[in-house]
Amino acid sequence: GLGGGASLAPAAPSTSNREPDMVQLLDAPLLFTKRHSYSGIHIYDTYYKWPPGGGGIYVLENPQAPREQWKIRPVIDPTTPGTLGGGVYTHPELSWDAKKLLFCFKGEPEGSTFIYEIGIDGAGLRRVTDPTPVCADYKGRLNGQHDIAPAYLPDGRIVFLSTRPSGLVPCNNTGVAILHVMNADGSGIHTISVNNVNEFDPAVLPDGRLLFGRWEYIDKNALTIQSLWTMHPDGTEETAFFANNMVFPEAVLDARPVPGSHLIVGTFAKHNSTPRGSIAFVDTRLGKNGTAPISNLEHPNDPTRDVGDSCEPWPLSENVVAFSGRPPGQKRNVIEMMDRAGRRFVLLADPDICLHAPMLVKPRPVPPVLQPTTDPTAKTGRFFVQNIYQGLDGVKRGEVKWLRVIEETSRISATHPGANPYNQTFLVSAALAFSVKNYLGVAPVDAEGTAYFEAPAGRALYLQALDGDGRLVHSMRSFVQAPPGATRSCIGCHEHKFTTATSPHPVQTSVRREPSPLQPESWGSGH
Repeated sequence: GLGGGASLAPAAPSTSNREPDMVQLLDAPLLFTKRHSYSGIHIYDTYYKWPPGGGGIYVLENPQAPREQWKIRPVIDPTTPGTLGGGVYTHPELSWDAKKLLFCFKGEPEGSTFIYEIGIDGAGLRRVTDPTPVCADYKGRLNGQHDIAPAYLPDGRIVFLSTRPSGLVPCNNTGVAILHVMNADGSGIHTISVNNVNEFDPAVLPDGRLLFGRWEYIDKNALTIQSLWTMHPDGTEETAFFANNMVFPEAVLDARPVPGSHLIVGTFAKHNSTPRGSIAFVDTRLGKNGTAPISNLEHPNDPTRDVGDSCEPWPLSENVVAFSGRPPGQKRNVIEMMDRAGRRFVLLADPDICLHAPMLVKPRPVPPVLQPTTDPTAKTGRFFVQNIYQGLDGVKRGEVKWLRVIEETSRISATHPGANPYNQTFLVSAALAFSVKNYLGVAPVDAEGTAYFEAPAGRALYLQALDGDGRLVHSMRSFVQAPPGATRSCIGCHEHKFTTATSPHPVQTSVRREPSPLQPESWGSGH
């Protein structure tokens, strides 16, 4: 290897006359990771199955230089001072000033995954998290607790995914990793999500919101909804961002904002596959669902195609990405570059191990800090629906009399009714609706279509519109949570998020009264 870094295979012949132009975008050192690629069949259980051995994090100091002049050094690998040794190094994420990075390390095949921080110069290694004290809480198959996918927040705190709540994927009985936030020193760990299945790859948007992938089971197909969502760092304002009403792509992973742009770049991937697929840009100004927002770099004539071995794109411009890919005929992932026209070439390869997670070691603008709006000690939050008929096509005004509040519960034990994840399925629905529903009660909808009610915080909730006889008129198929001590409001039901509505009566009049408590239905409630 060069400077203790990756041994470089001869560069593949360029497939593009754009190679010199693309390389000029590498105007800073390039960080990348060596690890063996996951080869299982689920995008959500990678932390159990990363193949061990040979990994590390490296920097190519001068990517614009001729290849024979390249200087590659390890940030951390088994050879560096104070090393963590052999194991799996994953999820590097640079600080805003590019002087340090977070990463994850798993040292034992059956062990847990920890988050560490280190300087880009290889100094100052420190462990940020240790999830092992809660290993006893986990009752699923496979082993360990796993803190993964960390990213720096604008205020210095850290967002990450963790299996610490010990929920289980209903169809697999493996741990569910959901969004958490902690202080820079690893203290104050708390979840900001109430999901009962996995979330993916948090990143910070230029306006300070979190962008992340979210899997849902809410009365949908059990496999094919892993869409992009946004959320404030305090856990409020969960909002569907892209593909929440699309069957394909089955999942959007590795999503990041493109600097200086309104675009997002990510990996379109299958659910029952490796966390790899096709690289695509998304422009949500052209819609939140459908093919119009998509520029699939690898399949321009099939925008939603989500198969392949590409992943972890790092946007260099609105037209060019560096990413981890696997050229035809090769057995290992390499670092490639590709432009919007699909022209690509191999930048960096290693004959013995895969290369992943390229990113420029370059300062980025710090997004604004979104101040918290909740009271973490509160047990309830409030919902205000201004006009439920706004966006509810085909429903006559006055038809909706009640809103039913339902909780999607989380499975936490595989020991009852059995270790087989399917043992409970047919007790619930016989149709792949795995989770038990908790009916919390109903709230009144007035003649103008307005509802204002209180609901328990810290739960995955969705709403159903009912008529005067309690019959279902319309149902949500995504969950939200009641913001503790605060109010979540919406214009209507399925209204376009970029429009405004005319209220039947002033909003301030509607909320002068106290929120309605949830009322039990005829059979009671789980409130």
